Amino acid sequence: MISAQRQWILLLAGISIFLALGVHFLNQTPDDVFITLRYAANLAAGHGPVYNVGERVEGFSNPLLLVLLALLHLLMSDPRALVLAAKGLGLLAGLLTLLALYALARRDPEGADFRGWPPLLFALAGYPALWAASGMETALHALLIVVALGGYLRALETGRKAWRVLAGPLFALVALSRPEGIVFLFAALLARALLLWRDKRKPDAADAGFLALALAPILLYFLWRHSFYGAWWPNTFYAKASAGPATYADGLRYLLPAIGATLWGNALLLPLLLLGLLPWKKTSPRTLLLLLGIGAQAGFVVLGGGDWMLGWRFAVPAMAPVALLAPTILARLRDALHRQRLAEWFAGARGWIFLLALALPFAVNLYAVKQLGVRPSGWRGPTAHLFVDESYPAVADYLNTHRQPGDRLATGEAGAIVYLTGLPTIDCFGLTDAHLARVPGKRHEKVDPDYILGRRPTWLVIGGVAGPDDAPTSYFAYGRSLLAHPAVKENYRPVLRRDSFLVLQRRPAAVADE
Repeated sequence: MISAQRQWILLLAGISIFLALGVHFLNQTPDDVFITLRYAANLAAGHGPVYNVGERVEGFSNPLLLVLLALLHLLMSDPRALVLAAKGLGLLAGLLTLLALYALARRDPEGADFRGWPPLLFALAGYPALWAASGMETALHALLIVVALGGYLRALETGRKAWRVLAGPLFALVALSRPEGIVFLFAALLARALLLWRDKRKPDAADAGFLALALAPILLYFLWRHSFYGAWWPNTFYAKASAGPATYADGLRYLLPAIGATLWGNALLLPLLLLGLLPWKKTSPRTLLLLLGIGAQAGFVVLGGGDWMLGWRFAVPAMAPVALLAPTILARLRDALHRQRLAEWFAGARGWIFLLALALPFAVNLYAVKQLGVRPSGWRGPTAHLFVDESYPAVADYLNTHRQPGDRLATGEAGAIVYLTGLPTIDCFGLTDAHLARVPGKRHEKVDPDYILGRRPTWLVIGGVAGPDDAPTSYFAYGRSLLAHPAVKENYRPVLRRDSFLVLQRRPAAVADE
């Protein structure tokens, strides 16, 4: 029996590492955070969950976080405070995930002696803290996954039918925190079906109740979405994952290195995850459900084409189930060592040497995660307004100073600049634009400059700009297509270049000709 005190020490170590990394990444805020804040601001103002007032496009994929941020908008108006509140929600969700992992591991029929390891391993992964501090929905999504999977597996382990039924709404919340969260419901249903098949049993009324309570909120949201937005799927689906085989190839390229990131930088640990399945007749509901949940997330990554952001955002939801498998695996390894009479070999100095060698990959992984910081560490305090690069508020300030009533903006940087200006905006990446999202092509390569310019934006803000002032180009496809378009050269003039941003204004003569 491993002492309870040692397990508490592991939990506290996990919390300390998580908080240290969270503070380190505090000064980093992805631009997508401000897209959600723009929707939340309009919702709080009574315009509904819209990006541009009067245009109904579902350009977000995090309904639960959006509602929470809309409520915060009613309590505070300072953008900096709202961004900090979003980050605080993420860090709180991350800490609650650590506690939930500990509580669930404590009930592990085989591995309760190792209950301190899941929160420590989740923290040592590093990436969960990065995304918790980002202000995005990743940490909330991961927390709800742990709670839903944990609630369902405890119902299976205890045989309490009422608990199984009540686990249904938890999976609905997972699906409402991110659209792909529904794959964990599929994993739960498949796990239950396999267990029933193995044990030669049939579904009961509790299974029907579970499915009904899980699907009802999701279906209601689908019906509301169609009535409000006129589409069955969010606009982000069309913008990101509608390119068929090319998208799947991108997803595979994302998945393979993501496996190593999920396993603390060491993909060689992958076979250990399968220990819990052997032998099949004794496979526990816990092991089966967690492995199917991990596989479901991997399937989404492939079908969705992966992610363009650094930091393995789409691997984080699988990191908690992987960590939760650790107690069972460690217990079985311990028992195997005792059966082979090898446990004594690891006593004394050899054991410490082995632990130090084991700790090395974790330390290397944490160092690699830490190096993802593109801004100064949060330990130095806030270094910029809104925790973003200074060029974003600088461009927004210029637009706010020179704008006129009725102006319209077109840009691929649809977050902070748009949120700070409040200008009606054409999102050139198509996340919040129904037409551009459905243009053929892969994510970030869908371009239709004639459509953008046909809406006669007053301002063009192009990101990823490089090259000389007289012949600029852009890293992004939309930027290159606009800069090369004859109408841009004829009707727009550059008025500001700040870092990788180029701001162009429609010439007065072009406006007068309309």
